[in-house]
Amino acid sequence: MGKPHSARLAITKPTLGQLRKSLDKDFEAWWQEQFGYDFSELTESEARYINKQITRSGVDTVRDTIIARRLETVGHSSP
Repeated sequence: MGKPHSARLAITKPTLGQLRKSLDKDFEAWWQEQFGYDFSELTESEARYINKQITRSGVDTVRDTIIARRLETVGHSSP
């Protein structure tokens, strides 16, 4: 059985606040440019996962990982 916060789809104000506290406005602007939405559109589970990764690895590592995964995806979708 999953954790109770996993059943919550919409991001909570405390989780959104923590994510924005952990990251600066430039990162959120970069995120919106990359994905077309800001942090308020993340699910609770997505935001908690990102917060956990920031705590473990740091902001730069999280951003670098996102960029690397996106490049891998683009590379695999080419004919």
